[in-house]
Amino acid sequence: MISIELHHVLNTYIYFGMGSYTIASGEVVHGEITRFLNGDPTVVYFIGGFYLVMKFGVPAIALAIYKTARYDKNQTKTVMSSGAGTYFLTGLAGVILYLFNVRLGFSWCASMIDYLENIGIADNPLWVITI
Repeated sequence: MISIELHHVLNTYIYFGMGSYTIASGEVVHGEITRFLNGDPTVVYFIGGFYLVMKFGVPAIALAIYKTARYDKNQTKTVMSSGAGTYFLTGLAGVILYLFNVRLGFSWCASMIDYLENIGIADNPLWVITI
C-alpha cells in the first residue's frame, strides 16, 4: 500500500498555525481558518482554492481509485499521476481565485454548508460558482 495522505500534516499548520491576527478583544488568533472566521481581511486566498478542487478534484480521485483497483506498476503509476494532477489543480485553483480577488474560507471541508455559512464574510464568493 502506498500512503498519499501526508498533506494533512501541512494542512494542519496552514489551517490552525500559520500567521496571526489580533481581534477586537486583543486576543491573537492563528491559522487561515481561525483568522478568516474572526474577520482577518488578508487571509484565505490559499484555502479558498479548495472549493474548486473539492467539487471537481474529488470525483477525479474517485475515478482514479476505481481504475486502479488492482495492484501493479501501471496502476500505481495511475494513482501517483492522479495525485500529482490533483495537487497541480489545487495550486491552479488558488491562483485563479486570487486573480479574481475571491477570498473565501471554510471551517471544515469546503462544502456547500461552509460556502453558505461564510458567504457573508467573503469577498467575491459568487466567482466560485462562475469559475
